[in-house]
Amino acid sequence: MGNWQGARFFSMDNQPIPQGQTGVVLVFVLLMMVLLSVMAASFSSSMRGGASLMHNKKSQLRAEELVNAGVLYASYMMTQPVEEARWYARDADYQIKFEGELIGIRIHDEVGKFNINLLDKKILLGLLRSAGVEPLQAEQLADCILDWRDADDLVREHGAERQLENDSQILDASIEVEYIPANRPFNHLRELLHVKGMTDSFYRKIRPLLTVQPIKKLDLGVATEPVLNVFSELFDVGDVWVQQVLSDRLVKRAGVFVPEAMRKYANIKTPSRGYWMEISIKVNSLNGKPSVTNVLMRRNVGSLLPLFLEVDRYHISG
Repeated sequence: MGNWQGARFFSMDNQPIPQGQTGVVLVFVLLMMVLLSVMAASFSSSMRGGASLMHNKKSQLRAEELVNAGVLYASYMMTQPVEEARWYARDADYQIKFEGELIGIRIHDEVGKFNINLLDKKILLGLLRSAGVEPLQAEQLADCILDWRDADDLVREHGAERQLENDSQILDASIEVEYIPANRPFNHLRELLHVKGMTDSFYRKIRPLLTVQPIKKLDLGVATEPVLNVFSELFDVGDVWVQQVLSDRLVKRAGVFVPEAMRKYANIKTPSRGYWMEISIKVNSLNGKPSVTNVLMRRNVGSLLPLFLEVDRYHISG
C-alpha cells in the first residue's frame, strides 16, 4: 500500500474532510469492501447451488426416462408371438441400449412369490430365518405379522395387538405411543414396516420373496432361487432339488418331484402365471452407482393395448 501520511480526503461535494475524520472514512471504505466481497461470494455460491440443483434434476429426469424405456421394451418383449424371441421371468438380466445408456432388465412373475396374506406360521418362520432372523426373534415377528393380518384382537404367544408402548425412537422414553395393527390383509408390502419388530434390514431381505397379489399357490416353475431355497430348507429336499427345478425350467420340462407336504403351498404351474409381473430396471445413477427401480405390471385382460398396465413402482437403491 502507498503512504497515506499527510494525504487529504475530500467528500462527495469536493469539500476537504477534516484530518480527525479520515480514520472513520478508512474504516467505512474497508467495511464496504468486505460487504461487497461477502455479497459476491454469496452470489457465486448461490449460482453454484442452482447449477447443482439443475444438474441433479436433469439426471433424475434422465433416470426416469431410462426406467420408462426399459419397462415399455420389456412389456413388448414379454408378449412376442414367437416363443424363441419372447422374454420370460428368470434369475438373469436382459440388457438393452437406449440412447447410448445400458439398461439391465430382470423379470419376476409374482406367482412365483409367497402371498403374505396366506402364509401360515411354518412358512413365515422359514422365510424369516432365510433372511438371517434369529429363531426367537423370528417367532416373535411371525406372530406379530399374523396378529396384524387377522381380524381379531386375540394376542398370539409372541404377537402384539393394540397396545400402548414406549417408542425407542423418541428421546423421552416416558412418552408412550399406541401400536395399532390393521387387523386385515396387507394391501401393500410396505405395511410390513409398521409391524412390531420389523426392521428395514429384514424388510429389504424378505420383500423380493413376497407379494400381496391374490395367489393361492406359488408356482415353482417361475419361483426365484431364494424362494426355492426356503422350500428346500423347510421340506428337507436339498440343494439338488433346487437345481433340478431351475434346470428343468430351462428346457421347459415339468417333471420335478413335489413332496406331498409342499403341494399345499406350491405347484409346478398355476393358472395365474404371466398375469402379475415385476420388472426390475437397473441403470447408472448420478453418482455412478447402479440404481434399481421395481415396477409392478398387470396384464391388461380384455383390451389389445396397452398389453400391460403399471400398478406400482418403488426405488430400491442408487
